[in-house]
Amino acid sequence: MAAIVEPLQAVQDAPSVCLSPWLENPYRLVSLWDLMKHAKIENIVATLRNIWISAGMVSLLGRDETRGRAALDVAEINLKQLDNLCRDLDLPMTRLHITDVVSAIQITRDGYKPSMLDVTERGCMVLCNNLEKEMSLKLYFTLPHDKATIYETTDFGAAVADAFRSAAYDISEACKCYALARNTACVFHLMRVMETGLGALAKQFNELYDHTNWETIISRVEKLLKEYDKMPNRPENWKDDREFYSQCVSHFRVVKDAWRNYTAHARGKYDEQEALDMLGNVRGFMQKLATRLHE
Repeated sequence: MAAIVEPLQAVQDAPSVCLSPWLENPYRLVSLWDLMKHAKIENIVATLRNIWISAGMVSLLGRDETRGRAALDVAEINLKQLDNLCRDLDLPMTRLHITDVVSAIQITRDGYKPSMLDVTERGCMVLCNNLEKEMSLKLYFTLPHDKATIYETTDFGAAVADAFRSAAYDISEACKCYALARNTACVFHLMRVMETGLGALAKQFNELYDHTNWETIISRVEKLLKEYDKMPNRPENWKDDREFYSQCVSHFRVVKDAWRNYTAHARGKYDEQEALDMLGNVRGFMQKLATRLHE
């Protein structure tokens, strides 16, 4: 009996640790190592084995009150250890069941009768089966290393983050969606990032942008560029400016016709390669815009 009690009691008396990563922050990536380390699967397996053994001993030794009470103590130690492990895995139904079984043990101990020990044994057996069922409902999504890196990307570089602060949310979401194979959603968020850039272009030419009609802004800026070409007092660096803004307008038009219109009207569906290409395209374009434009 002591061989079972002593190591379990040592674990039971161990100092508490911080919350598991998935409980402390449910919306972050957790490595396989973190999962193995904090979930303590090997401890769960060992504790379940000890619960089965101690439950059998309760029934076997129950007619001897001294041994029966000792067996109940061992079962309770194992159950409390299992409760700590279930807390880290967020298994509320099993924890409620553990509370019920521990209460039954305490009642049996207070009014000790061998006939009551069968309740403890059956409770432990059912508990083990229920734990297996509840753990089967916990699903985990695995990301390869390269996609995990993209998942944690929050910006397109310091220049873009400073020039287009309102785009931060959609940049982060686009990266997460790509990493999770939500490719069409990735493109959707990238179009919203592009809208931030289009708004900055409209601002540069004193045009009002209502976030709905790309064509109006693109056509208006194209017209203004032609008008500026005819102005005798245009800036000395107009040639460079003209090239930059013409390239921007052309790019916006291509994106509008090939991507944005289909995405906005629920007709476009994109695969992984298309989403990755668009992710790189928008990142590079926003970095270029950030050299001269800002919100």
